Amino acid sequence: PMFGGSDSHKLISVGKAHTILPEKINNEDELIELTKTLKYRDTNVNGDYYNGAIHNKLGFVYKAALGTFCIFSLISGHFSAKKAITEAIALGLI
Repeated sequence: PMFGGSDSHKLISVGKAHTILPEKINNEDELIELTKTLKYRDTNVNGDYYNGAIHNKLGFVYKAALGTFCIFSLISGHFSAKKAITEAIALGLI
């Protein structure tokens, strides 16, 4: 299943994302049990994306720093070429 959530580093982002479950949950055990039976499309997620994070404010500078990190990790042997490319794609660098 998909779950929406927010780690809320700032007050403005509290409640920005949420998950709508297909039935009422009364306690933690019921949530765990329901989660085990859910399929990918059984939940709805909704919310807003907080654009105030530092990586959004720095834009190109942030991406350049991450790109440099990926290249350095590849050259130094900490990342394989496949992992470096995977990380760069995940970070939106390529």
